[in-house]
Amino acid sequence: MTTVTQLPSFLSTRRGKLLLFLLCGVAVMDFVDASIVNIPLPSIQHALH
Repeated sequence: MTTVTQLPSFLSTRRGKLLLFLLCGVAVMDFVDASIVNIPLPSIQHALH
């Protein structure tokens, strides 16, 4: 009989958790950047005309 050893999940490793944290940080930065650009955009367009 052979025994099958199951490898741990990638997210259970330290590297996986750091990668998940990094990707969540990138998503938050993208949301903040879009908000900063889209909120004053109408007043910027009005000032340029």
